[in-house]
Amino acid sequence: MTSSHTDITHHPIGVIHTPHTRAEETPIQPVYARGIPGKVEVFPEFEEGLRDVEGFSYVYLVYSLDRAGAPRLTVTPYMEDEERGVFATRAPHRPNAIGMSIVRVVNRDGRMLSVEDVDILDGTPLLDIKPYSAKFDARGDAVCGWQEAVDDETAHERGRRGYRGPQPFFGRLSAACERPELWSRYTAAGLWADPHIASQMLGFHLNPDTELASRNPVFMQRSVEWIIDRFGVGKGTRILDLGCGPGLYTTPLAKAGADVTGVDFSENSLSHARAAAEREALSIEYVLADYLKYSPGRTYDLITLIYWDLAPLNPEQRAVLLKMCRTALADGGAMFLDVPSVNYFESVVEATAIDHSPYAGFWSPEVHFVVKATHRYEEERVTLDKYTIIEPNRTREIYNWLQSFTPDSLERELAEAGLETIELLGDAAGAPHDPEASQFATVVRRR
Repeated sequence: MTSSHTDITHHPIGVIHTPHTRAEETPIQPVYARGIPGKVEVFPEFEEGLRDVEGFSYVYLVYSLDRAGAPRLTVTPYMEDEERGVFATRAPHRPNAIGMSIVRVVNRDGRMLSVEDVDILDGTPLLDIKPYSAKFDARGDAVCGWQEAVDDETAHERGRRGYRGPQPFFGRLSAACERPELWSRYTAAGLWADPHIASQMLGFHLNPDTELASRNPVFMQRSVEWIIDRFGVGKGTRILDLGCGPGLYTTPLAKAGADVTGVDFSENSLSHARAAAEREALSIEYVLADYLKYSPGRTYDLITLIYWDLAPLNPEQRAVLLKMCRTALADGGAMFLDVPSVNYFESVVEATAIDHSPYAGFWSPEVHFVVKATHRYEEERVTLDKYTIIEPNRTREIYNWLQSFTPDSLERELAEAGLETIELLGDAAGAPHDPEASQFATVVRRR
């Protein structure tokens, strides 16, 4: 039997960013790096390969040990002072300088993966990512060779090495308070599509005593009545309600005789809306979709985008949505939307608050901490409420951006989409425009 030696070349698919810059101060093994954050940057040509990775709690990072030094076949492992064969250790001085670490997945933003439990030097070339699967990888009968004789205290003390960085929870809090780059993440799916949060959000939609998800019933009644009167809503009026939620506008508009389509990406809210339509014997089309990717397929006499639904979107997203709305407007049709004004922006104060929920709460069905950090972006007049939800086995982030407008700044964006304002109002119930108010509304048509 013969063997051949073939040179194998690996090319990095990305780079790993960590707080570790000195090998002698970097923890050895992820178990001794609990809570230490890192970023895994995948190069643009490999971004598609990250699809669905955020569904896993842990992943293996396979990387080049580019600063490991010369290979050795026997090494002294960090946990004891006796030499061992390199293949019976995880020492970096290997014939093929390839390392592997299992890290906790925090979230994914495009081609950037946020992780924790990082024991890797900053700038390390990334070779591969593989999901950890308890179904395939857990071995309850594993025997750990010479490591069995090393007590946990010694392993932990040596495993942390000279690391002097933030302690795990301090590190999480520090990361939670950091000011991110403007429009760096879009987390609407996490806010509206998470099953637990969606059920909580539906409760807020239907609660007449709070305006966290919908306005109060008295205002909405006035708003619906004004819309019906202003736009002559009646039998056959074709209406598209974007971000329709549980049907608080679609239901009364359909009762007025309109042919209504509601679009939302919360299955929970749409289930409630469909049930309400069935009880009222109303024919309303409900579409489960992200309206940034929605193609209506027909035109409408009226498109509504109510309760500041344009404001959480970045400029590119707003342009996509407004152009879609222009295409979906019938001849003579109108769009009606409301937005926060610069007066709202001026009222927002930067602050950080930490809340502990010992039981199930809005953000999680289990015990958790919530860090809310509010940031202002002065030049762009954007605010961010950044929520970091820290649970026993995972950490999540929700970014709630809000763009404030002046009538002129909104008009510029409308014009770029081929739209124009024909009526400036104070709110979604048709009040007169007030330059000192925290919001305004506008009736729009195609240019």
